[in-house]
Parts: sequence; C-alpha cells; structure tokens
Amino acid sequence: MTDQAGRHEGAENFCGPYESWMLKHGKDFDLPALLLDKEAAISAVAEWPGGFDATSTEIVAKVGARDYPTVLPQLWTGGSSPEKFNPSFVPFLFLPSGKGKEQQTPSNPTVEHQATSLQTLQHSMSSAGQPDGDGPYFRVTFPLFHDTVDDQRNPGVNQPSGGPKELSLSAPSVIMAVIDDGIPFAHANFRASDGSGTRVDYCWSQGAPSRNDGSILFGREFSKQAIDRLVEDHKGDEDAVYRQAGALSQPGRPPMSLSRMHAHGAHVLDTATGRWTADSDTKVRIVAVELPSSAVWDTSGFGTDMFVLSAMHYIFDRADRIAEEYGVASLPLVINFSFGTTGGPHDGSSAIEAAIQEMIAARRRMGAPTALVMPSGNIFLDRTHAVLTERHFDKKRSAKLTWLLPPGDRTSSFMEMWLPEGVDPSGFSFALTDPDGKLVMNRDLLLSGEANSSARPGYIETEPMAENSRDFGQFSIDKYRNHRWRIMIALAPTEFDGDRKVRQPAKAGKWTIELVKKSGTPLPSITDDAGHADKVAGGIQCFIQRDIQYGSGNTGAVQSYFLDPLNIPYNKWGGPMVTDSVSSGGMAFVRRFGSLNGMATGDATLVAGGFNELTGMAALYSSAGALRYDATGFPKQIGKQVTVSAVTERSPALPGVVAAGTRSGIMFSMNGTSVAAPLISRQLCQAFVNLAPGYGQFKATLTNPADTYVSLLSTIKNGVKKTKKQGFAGPDSDERVGKLLVRLPRPNDRDDQKAINRIYDQNAGLKAII
Repeated sequence: MTDQAGRHEGAENFCGPYESWMLKHGKDFDLPALLLDKEAAISAVAEWPGGFDATSTEIVAKVGARDYPTVLPQLWTGGSSPEKFNPSFVPFLFLPSGKGKEQQTPSNPTVEHQATSLQTLQHSMSSAGQPDGDGPYFRVTFPLFHDTVDDQRNPGVNQPSGGPKELSLSAPSVIMAVIDDGIPFAHANFRASDGSGTRVDYCWSQGAPSRNDGSILFGREFSKQAIDRLVEDHKGDEDAVYRQAGALSQPGRPPMSLSRMHAHGAHVLDTATGRWTADSDTKVRIVAVELPSSAVWDTSGFGTDMFVLSAMHYIFDRADRIAEEYGVASLPLVINFSFGTTGGPHDGSSAIEAAIQEMIAARRRMGAPTALVMPSGNIFLDRTHAVLTERHFDKKRSAKLTWLLPPGDRTSSFMEMWLPEGVDPSGFSFALTDPDGKLVMNRDLLLSGEANSSARPGYIETEPMAENSRDFGQFSIDKYRNHRWRIMIALAPTEFDGDRKVRQPAKAGKWTIELVKKSGTPLPSITDDAGHADKVAGGIQCFIQRDIQYGSGNTGAVQSYFLDPLNIPYNKWGGPMVTDSVSSGGMAFVRRFGSLNGMATGDATLVAGGFNELTGMAALYSSAGALRYDATGFPKQIGKQVTVSAVTERSPALPGVVAAGTRSGIMFSMNGTSVAAPLISRQLCQAFVNLAPGYGQFKATLTNPADTYVSLLSTIKNGVKKTKKQGFAGPDSDERVGKLLVRLPRPNDRDDQKAINRIYDQNAGLKAII
C-alpha cells in the first residue's frame, strides 16, 4: 500500500496529519476548488517553549527558510500593563520572496504535478537546514491569497485610530468582540442612537485584498472613523460601501459572505450586540473579525488556527486601544466565537484552546475581565462520536468500528481516535477493510519501538493508502503536543471528477476499522486530569470530523457517520432517541453525550447549548459533554459540560431565532447553538453595563483564570430534572441544558422563577406565562 511504511514524508517537522493530507496527498481533492495561488503565502502557528518575546526577531532564525521569510501579525503583549505577555503560541506567515503580486494567478484545478506551496517550502527549508534543536514546534496551516498580504510586511506601521472621542462621551462599560464569517460592519443596527455613528470601533476583514498601507499584515482593517466616512460618502448604500471596501466577491476568488443577503456572522453579530436600548448602546463598543470565507468552508477546522489566534491578538490589542482612547486603564471584554469542530482531544489541550486560555488568563491577571462564549455544537444525533472501552474488546482482544461513507460526497472525510493518556500505542495493531471486504491496511499502530517514550513534540508516522498507485487515503499516528497519541484516518471524496492518474475516490459504503490489543493493558473509561484534580473521559475517544456544506462554499460535502447495531436510533413513539444506548445487557460504542464542540473544552470557556423555548427541552441537535455509566447505566458527568443553554428554537412550529441579514432591513431565522452563544454574550455585556463602574462581590470571580463568569448571568435556574432522578440523562436534564436557561429578550419580562420551575416540572413549557 505504500513504498515505505511509516516514512517521514515531505515537511515532516511542520506537517501534521491534516496538513499532510490537505496540502499533499489530498490536495487534488480539496484545495484546487478554492482557487488558491500556486505560490501562496502559508500560515503557521508555533508553540514556543518558555514564551515568545514579540519584540524580537528570533522567530526568523528559529523557523525561517531561505526563500520563505517569516513575518508576524501584530501580537498582543499586555498593553499598558506593567506585566508583559510573552505568548507560548505564535501565529506567523511564511511569505515567498522575490515574487510580485502581478505574477500570482489562481491555480488551475486541471493542471497536475505543478509545484505546490508545501513542496516549495519544504525545498526551501531543506536548503536552509533544520530549525535549531531547542526551537519551537510548529505546524503550517492554510495558504493565503498573496494579494491579501501587505507588501510592506510590517504590521502596525500606520496604525489607524478609532477616531477622536467627543469629550461629552463617557467611557463604555464593555467591549463586545465577535469572530465569525460575514461581518456587515456598515449595518444600521450597529449605529448609535445618539447619532454619533457606528458602534463598531474596529473591524478586520482577514480575507479582503490588502490596501498595502502598513496597518495590518493581511486583509483590511476598518476603524470607526473609516466606517462612518464610507457610509457618509455612499449615502448609506451598503452595497457600494462593501464594494469599495473589497468585501464583495471578485472573479477568480472564493465567494465572500457579504455578497449574499444573509450570513452566519451577520446573524450572530446582531444577536450579540445589535439594537441596544438608547441608554445602553453607547456603553457597548464593538470589535469584529471576519475570518476568510474559504478558510471556514472546510468544517473539519483545518487551517483556521493562525487566523483565529491572530484574531484573538487583534481583539485584545484593540480593546486596550479603545480603553486608552477613553482614558481608562482597561475595559471588560466579552468574546463571542460561534465556531467549532468535532475532533480534538476534548480535554482543553488542543493548541488553539491552550493558546486562547493562556491569553484570557493573562488579561485577567492584569485586572481586565475577559469572557469567552462558544457553542456546544450541533451534532448530538449525527453519530459522529464513539467510545471504545474494555467491554468492547472481544475474547480475541479485538474491537471493530463501522464507518459509513455516503455516495456523492465531494470532500474528504476524517476520523480521529484518541488513546487515553499513558496508554502505550505499541500494544495495538490496526486494520482497515474497505466496503468490498478488501483488507486495505494491516499494521502495528506504532512502527518505532522507541517513539512512545522518546517522541519529540509533533512526532508523526504517516502511511498513504493507494490502489494501483493512486492515492485514496492516509493513515497517521502522532503524539499530539507530546501529550496523547492520536490515530487519524483520511479518506478521499466518494465522488471525484478530477484526473484519476494519481488519485482516485474512496469507495462509498461501510469501512471497518479493527483495533487488536497485543497485551492485556486495560483501557480506563475515566482517567485523572494531570493538570487538575478533575476526571476526564477515558476509553478510546473516536470522532468523525464534521463534513457539511457551509456558507457560500458550494463544496458538495456530505456527512459520514458510524454504524452500530447496538445503538437505538428511535424511541417507542418514533422520535429520535436522545439518550445513549447503554444497559447492563450491552453498551453501544456510538455516543450522543461527549459530542461537545472540540474547541470549547478550555477551563474559562462558557459553553452554550440550545433549547426550545416552548417546551424547555434541549434542541435535538444540541451537543453535550461526556458521560460515563455504572453497571446499571446511571450517568456521571465527566470533563467539560454545557454551562448554560439559550433559545435556539422558539417552538416546534417556529424554528430558529430571527436576527439581521447582511443589509439593513433584512431579517432571517437561523438555529443551532451558534445562535445560543451570542444570546448569552449579550447577557454578559448587560451584566457589565449594570455592574459598572465597580464589580463589587464579583471581583474575585473576574480575575479567576478558570471561571466561566456564569455567576454574572441573571437567568432561569434549570435545576435537577426528573429524567436524571429516574436514572438517565434526558432532554431537560442538567447534562443536556446546563444549570441555567436564557430566554429571548423581551421588553416587559414577566419571568417568575417559581412559576417557570413549576411549569417546567409539569412539562407544560413556557407557553403559560408568555
């Protein structure tokens, strides 16, 4: 199946399993459709031992390549605080040197064997020699269009001002920051009621062509002053504003979200901070970051780390700048990030989670309250999560998973298997069988006997899968951040119209994964978290990455999923089963609980679930944290859980929540836990408005690096529901909706805690008091 099993392929020092597939073996399947430059700038994130001094040029010497100089976006270093922040995770770009923008053309999907960005970078690094032995561990991520990168390559040279502040305006109480796709910064809902213009102080469109003015490394930034001028110059014509801003689609480039009348980011931004009351709107300032649309089309989350981490640094820096403009030391910051992935370790240790949590903890130490709200996810019923524990291995010490790849899928599919910490992968063998019953791969999990104890960070073994010398998949095992071992299987689309000389589609149907234990080492179902006193979910955690068609990207994605004969899909009334299929007689490996957003498991992250306002029940799709079951099937919550739930469905007859589109006056309904997060973010902002100027009894909470700030919310208490008392976690239990419920805002709120609890206990929903 491969010319050298377990070989280190290509740029092995900086190429993880997803990068190896998406930028090498699977490039013909996924990236050509995105029209990326063949010599694009390449984004990357480095993990820097001991912290990185942002004022130095050390990164060039450590990871630089001969023809690819490294350039940093603006990094937050702590602002005016005497305590400086040296990040352990550094976003940066590799930029091809000596190539003008006029030489860059969109890649032709029909051209084969042309030099790719990864290949040229690999050659450049090989010529320059490997990074220093004590240097950082880093991964390349998504390529950038070259014309989005500033020619000056020196961000911050001409930093824009948010505009002079009138002396009559008092300092705001809080800053609301949103990271999303499709940010309508000229929308009327974000203009102050007092006529002072937009409340958006800064907006960064990461995918827009650069103005080459030295203000930001890639994309375009719009200050309050610039937005107000654009709106005035174009007499409120928002199409003209976005056209001049470079925020609309252009020939030969991926479609941009603001070219449509509705966008995910427009709905989220309006829900979080649109249409404040007159006495509050100037007290809530806005900072927004629009991720490149092409980077979020791939719902596996591949390649977004550099963009997201750069966005966080930008938000923190601009929050400090807004405080300085108003003459205050700092301002509370609420960040809404309605984004997520299915995969990941789900214990807070992913690189992007660790990077974000480090920044939040640092800002809180400096006395600046900082909140992060993220959705729980929408895959509760999608059969994309499975757990293998000791009881799933038969007498021959073998356990099997069935993975169904649907026909007509035009994007790659990914499945991760995470071993519990401390479990030796060399004690397992792996086999993969295709839908025709053909054994595609049979190997030991780990080929290097010494790797388990001596692997450097980022150690990886990869093995492509091919038939008649045509690649259709890839096996990999890596020691993720030198923490836990991860197995990853990538399979090609099941429908592929490209040249099949070197690639072929994967077969649609049931693929069988078999793990065989070569020793009697048990698999714990619950393990200790080494960094805390908590417990984390054990067993072999399996996740199929989300694979759906998102936004304006017409990718043709179709979700793959696990098949399990022990999993009961429907209840006796014909509705979807909303509990795990576990009992004393058997235990399905497919799990609904444990499907939580893989980017939302950090300590300080407030996780937002979704519920139906009429019934008080969790939305069918709303993901939940992991459970482990005793011999009788009684559940125990393990690891990160849903903190609070907000309305994502108004009733069975009225799906979703209504908010703004990309143009003023346009409204549309959207559901999903991405809607729940901004409702909660809005309540946190209101809490800071109410608390200003002091924080009273919440001061200790606001500086605690691990607190989610849930105690600031004034909402309906959910309480322990009777489904939990009966021994299982149902749709109205704490395990699904958390401890609190957030309703849609109402001018005359008649919420009465006792009345609501009484009505919910009767399963009558909220209809009696609305």
